[in-house]
Amino acid sequence: SRVSGAGAVKTLRRITLPALAPALGAGFLLSTWFGFGMFSIAQIIGTPAGIDMIPVRIVKLLTFSYPPDEDVAIGLSAIVVLFVGGAYYMQYRILKKSRFASISGKAGHHTVTDLGKWRHPVRFAVLFYVLVTTILPMFGLFIVSLNGFWTPNIQWTSLNFDAFRVALFEDPQTRDAFVNSLSLGLVGGVLGILTAAIVSLYVAQRRSRITQGVDAAIKLPASISHMVIAVGILLLFGSEPFNLGGTWLILLLGYLALYLPQASIASDAAAATIGKELGEASSVSGGKR
Repeated sequence: SRVSGAGAVKTLRRITLPALAPALGAGFLLSTWFGFGMFSIAQIIGTPAGIDMIPVRIVKLLTFSYPPDEDVAIGLSAIVVLFVGGAYYMQYRILKKSRFASISGKAGHHTVTDLGKWRHPVRFAVLFYVLVTTILPMFGLFIVSLNGFWTPNIQWTSLNFDAFRVALFEDPQTRDAFVNSLSLGLVGGVLGILTAAIVSLYVAQRRSRITQGVDAAIKLPASISHMVIAVGILLLFGSEPFNLGGTWLILLLGYLALYLPQASIASDAAAATIGKELGEASSVSGGKR
């Protein structure tokens, strides 16, 4: 594009962004789902400020109302599903209709774009963003933990590691929780990414109503409040005929239901960038499916 006379902006608009369409579509879908399904930030930051969000409203209807307003909560969840379904349809159109580059057998060459006078302002902006969004919040949490209890007024002379010592070495419940979280994370991560990769490759190769239905069903839980998903899993698998209530397996099912959509979106974007030529070359060379 540059050799043909196009400038940097035109190359970005006509070549680079279309080539990144699968990843951009996946990022858009993830951002939309996280925005509609996120509870913790909306509850901790939004509630004191008087800003109500749909996930917080759904949880309050299920936990702070007696009897629980399950019908209203499910209705709100259905509205969220409709909005997120629109985002899913947009990603589907991007992957189906867009013309984007694919990885082939030829080696690629990456060039460095000289920012010139914008180099230092861009570097400052990136470092400032990392400082505000990552370093300072983590530093604040660490200092408060050394204080031993939650307070905005830090007692600098009384900072110690007693909270870490008690939680990590003296509290058996914390040790059990750490082992359970680690094992669930490892097992759930392996099962989740293997399942997502198989489904993404199958959908990319055979696009039909059935495959699209399976793909949409896997991604659907990401658009529903985590509280609603947890209640649904408990009602379905916690009693007859499954009787998985109080077991490690039902917790694993909950993890997979919530985080398999994220793995599926990421693997969709990766599968979309793999050209058909590589698979065809393998078949010609005698490779089985």
